[in-house]
Amino acid sequence: MSRRRGGLFGYWPSVFLLGLFLLLTSSFVGVAQAALGAISLTLTTYGHDGLPGAGTVDFGDVYPDTPFTVSPAMVASVASGMRWRMTAVTGAIPEGFLLEQRPQGGASWTTLSPTTAVIADAEPPASPGTLGYELRLTPSWDLMPGTYTLQVTYSVAFTDQTPPAGQVTINAGGAYTQSVSVTLRLATDDSGVVEGICFSNDNVTWSAWQTYSTTAPWTLAAPDGPKTVWAKFRDRAGNEAPPVSASVLLDTAAPTISGVTVSNVTATTADVSWQTSEPASRQVEYDLTASYGLLSTLDPNPLTAHLVVLSGLTPGTLYHFRSLSADPAGNLAVGTDATFSTLLEAPTLSSTLTLDKWGTYTIRLDWTASAAASYRVERKPTTDPVKSFAQLTSTTGLSYAETQSPPFSYDCRVIAVGAGGSVESAPSNVVTAASGPDTTPPVLTSVTASPGQYSCTVTWTTDEPSKSAVSYRTGTDPFAATTTYTSLVTSHSVTVAGLVPGTTYEFYAVSTDSTGNTGQSATQSFTSGGQDPPGNLVAERTGSSHNVVLTWTAAAGATDYRVYWREQTVIGEPWGVWQTIDVAGSATTAYTHSQPDKTHWYEYYVTALGPSGESVPSSSVIMNPAS
Repeated sequence: MSRRRGGLFGYWPSVFLLGLFLLLTSSFVGVAQAALGAISLTLTTYGHDGLPGAGTVDFGDVYPDTPFTVSPAMVASVASGMRWRMTAVTGAIPEGFLLEQRPQGGASWTTLSPTTAVIADAEPPASPGTLGYELRLTPSWDLMPGTYTLQVTYSVAFTDQTPPAGQVTINAGGAYTQSVSVTLRLATDDSGVVEGICFSNDNVTWSAWQTYSTTAPWTLAAPDGPKTVWAKFRDRAGNEAPPVSASVLLDTAAPTISGVTVSNVTATTADVSWQTSEPASRQVEYDLTASYGLLSTLDPNPLTAHLVVLSGLTPGTLYHFRSLSADPAGNLAVGTDATFSTLLEAPTLSSTLTLDKWGTYTIRLDWTASAAASYRVERKPTTDPVKSFAQLTSTTGLSYAETQSPPFSYDCRVIAVGAGGSVESAPSNVVTAASGPDTTPPVLTSVTASPGQYSCTVTWTTDEPSKSAVSYRTGTDPFAATTTYTSLVTSHSVTVAGLVPGTTYEFYAVSTDSTGNTGQSATQSFTSGGQDPPGNLVAERTGSSHNVVLTWTAAAGATDYRVYWREQTVIGEPWGVWQTIDVAGSATTAYTHSQPDKTHWYEYYVTALGPSGESVPSSSVIMNPAS
């Protein structure tokens, strides 16, 4: 330093400006190196004499209240790949000094002070970027003489002071993963500027910084369960963003399959159901062998209870199958092989109903062929909702027929049966076989009357089975009906008893079918006969054989005789039924009853048969063959 006497003012100070320069460099070591942006600043100083000052600007002698300029006082060289800004800040400035700076050749001055001042703001590239600056020092008029040193610090920094914003997703945003090895997908709003990325499984321990890319491999921490991965982004200016995170559920275990069942099997479909230990998808693998080859449609909706309907199956066929379920992480569970058989194809059933002239129906069932060994015919009453179908017959043919008398109504069906009963079909369609309403009365033909003295036998035929009765009268009396014979027949015979011999009667025959339809013949007439009865009936025992010999006197006009007899086994007990024996010939007036039981009692009477019918009975006789 030098002192110069300044006249009246005494010694005036020489002022030195010391610049302090800062070079910033950083490096990060890891899997890959994440390069930060590089920036450098080099300052060259000059004194008032134009000579380099090695970091010092020598203003020489200055005078109060007189500005003194050194130009250039400092030349700054900046190298940077990004936008940068240079600032200057002084140390403490002694009172009485004004220090100013401007670009070399600039128009306006910037006062330097302990407050940071921006003196340059530039866009890249700025390598090399050379800037010359002038410094102007003005001492106040009352500054004491001496040597003064002022310190000015120049620095450059990146203009970018904003941390980047980033996002991270795991396996493209999937909710599950079945492996600890995942792929992280990265995104940032500062693309092209972000240089570094690092990761953590716990937001505490971080990986080394590595070069930023849009994807990165990562290993999750075991064991299975919810997992979170944190990521930090750093740009070239060194701005580090707060951590961001993404979550995923780590699941490396496949579901457990249980309770596999097959139900609702038809000829072409089957329901396969099962349960899993965790929500999972459902699919069935199946075919004719355990090698499979067919797959049902995949249902990815995760559930624990599963149902898959297999369709398009072949009737009467054995199928192998197994269940497949994958959890949302993709862990696949494969069930064990199992089998089921589809039903035979159900026959299609039809029926016909035919009514014959006797009022009987023929029910005929016909059905289509199935790949069956036999067919089981079943039926139940239509009007009985409780009764179940029961087997009617089994046949290898394709039809069945039977006859039925009305009324009837049956529901019928057919089931195809495989060899040995190993498999059946579903029941066929149900057909109803029912007799229709019968409103037609029987038709009576060939009505004939055979009168006697006291009775008349009326015979006739009908076109359907029906009951039998005869209505009759004399004169204009009301018709009286005989007892109705309830047997359903087509050949009828009814005897009208209690007639008066030699009397004319009107009559008609009546027949009623099973449904209550009644038909009657046209009104006809007959006259009861006048045949005389035999007389003087005598019974005698003959020989040791205890034969009973009956004798009587002949009746006029008789052509034959009829002997009536009955027996009583114990006196006081009821008599047995009457028995008849016809004795041919008008001249025969005796009859021998051979070897009757000598311990029984017998009663006898005789009638005469002639052109006008049968006579009234003779008197009766009672005897014991042993008496």
